[in-house]
Formats: sequence, C-alpha cells, structure tokens
Amino acid sequence: MKTLTRFSLTILALCGLLATSLIAGPLDGKWTGAMKVPATKKQEARDVPVTLQLTADGETVKGTVSASRGRKAAPLEIQDGKIIGNKVSFTTVTKTKKGDQTTYWEGTVEGSELKMIRKGKGRQANAEATLKRAG
Repeated sequence: MKTLTRFSLTILALCGLLATSLIAGPLDGKWTGAMKVPATKKQEARDVPVTLQLTADGETVKGTVSASRGRKAAPLEIQDGKIIGNKVSFTTVTKTKKGDQTTYWEGTVEGSELKMIRKGKGRQANAEATLKRAG
C-alpha cells in the first residue's frame, strides 16, 4: 500500500511538472504584432507596433515590452508577471514628467497567437493587440 501511494504521488508530481512545462514553453520567446489604439480627441485611431520578449518560469513571467510610436521605444521591464493556464498578466511602468505611469496587460495564448489587452489608467486608452511568435 505504501509503495502504491508513493507511486501515485510521484505520477501526480510528474504530471504537474509536465503541465507547467507545456504551459510555460509556448510563451517563451519574442512576440510581435500591432496594438490597435483607439481614437482620442487629439489623435486618430492607429496601429502601434509592439514587441514582447517573454520568459516563463513556472507561474512567473519576465521580459520586456516595446511599443513604438514613430520612434524607437526603450523596452519596459515586465513587473508582477504571472501565467496561469493559458492566461498571462503583468504590468509595466513608464517614467514621465508627471510621475510613474503603470500599465496593466492581460492576455491569452491561443495556439500560435498571443492576444493581449493593455489597460491604462487616467488618460491612457485601453488597447488590444494580437501578437505572433517571431522567428
């Protein structure tokens, strides 16, 4: 009976590790696409190129986000990155003259696509992006 219990626990642990590696593996790497930014009073709707460089370690996501608005953007470090199942979330912080601006990102891995929603605070509009694995 003791051997059967140990065997069952070992199988359960291996299944958990396999599930984590299957979830984390597809997220790792470079993702590129365009973020659809809605119109504001001052600007028309536009597509903004976005690049995510992601690495998953268990349920933690690390990496950078770059979004260009006609100029080369410095990559922003991902903070508080999480992955649960096929759902990913993290924040980025932009330093501005008026102080730090936190942006919230949520997304879903669907096959070879990563569908993200950027949720801004204050004047920053929400935006959606569909990214594909690069390279």
